[in-house]
Amino acid sequence: MTKRTGVWPKRPKGFYEDWTIFCCQTLSARLQQDGNDEELAVVLLAAGAILGGAGLLYLASENKDTIDAKGREWGIANLSTIAGVGGAVLGATVGGLGVTWLTRTLGRHADSQKVDALQARLSNARREFETLQNDCANGRLDHLHHRLAVERLFVELTNT
Repeated sequence: MTKRTGVWPKRPKGFYEDWTIFCCQTLSARLQQDGNDEELAVVLLAAGAILGGAGLLYLASENKDTIDAKGREWGIANLSTIAGVGGAVLGATVGGLGVTWLTRTLGRHADSQKVDALQARLSNARREFETLQNDCANGRLDHLHHRLAVERLFVELTNT
């Protein structure tokens, strides 16, 4: 529940139960924040490693305007399409060349230590998310406390 209204934030179906949905929403929230220039590249590189091609495709389609705006600043037209399709279809079609090009291009705009740190943070968050799921399924957490714990994890990951 939010402090101001006492109402739960609106979340997509599966947010509290499905890691991919939770992670995509978390990374989308980070992309929507006014961060520094390298945040988009860091998030996309980490998303590709943590979520794989399908997750990256979803993240790119959900944040098309933000990604394309930053891509234009970097001189890359339609970056959301390249990131989404490059991560999923292009990589499968032309082997590692498409993914390598995308990684190299994004890597020019991201600090590798920040990418590694976000990947590690997301890996730890996934373990915590799965532990919360198991605790709820085994009756160690009721649904309200499970929901509160997932919201706390979301806040920690998005710095909101």
